[in-house]
Amino acid sequence: MSDQHFYQEEGIVLSHVPSNCLCLDVGCGNGIYGYVIRVLKRPRLLVGCDISMSYLRVIKKHSIYDDVVCCDAAHLPFRENAFEAILASQVIEHLPREKGLKMLSDLDPISKNIIIVSTPNGFMPQGPRDDEASMIHRSGWRVKDFKARSFIVHGIVEPSFLPIHTLVVSNSTIGGNHYSC
Repeated sequence: MSDQHFYQEEGIVLSHVPSNCLCLDVGCGNGIYGYVIRVLKRPRLLVGCDISMSYLRVIKKHSIYDDVVCCDAAHLPFRENAFEAILASQVIEHLPREKGLKMLSDLDPISKNIIIVSTPNGFMPQGPRDDEASMIHRSGWRVKDFKARSFIVHGIVEPSFLPIHTLVVSNSTIGGNHYSC
């Protein structure tokens, strides 16, 4: 992800995450969004979850999150209405399509208000990174996939020679909003 792309996505994400909220960062990875949310939105509670213990060990040392949980994004162990804002940035494409659909279904009950999902537009091949097999891209997602689930879709455009790279989608069942980049 280019710096320009990150700042575009960050702007959309931050515009939808309320200050002083209960926030979950699904697939938190190295904690970059957790750090930005911690500093700029000052959440009452910030929880990061990831399937990679190596990432969780690193971010735990930096005290970005109030708590970290090792879990699969398609099997989130949180109670109903536990969070006011949920972010799943650049996560769904790492799951096989069936698990990605399950993750989307599982996010609704645990969110009181806002769900934000970002993903490349279409399938973008990627192998393991940082010696993590979990970093392999296993599925591709399009605007129609999210609109069919009542997500509001925002596109982020990379340089003119590339197609729209990222979809930011969001949707919520209880008077909230779901956005997708």
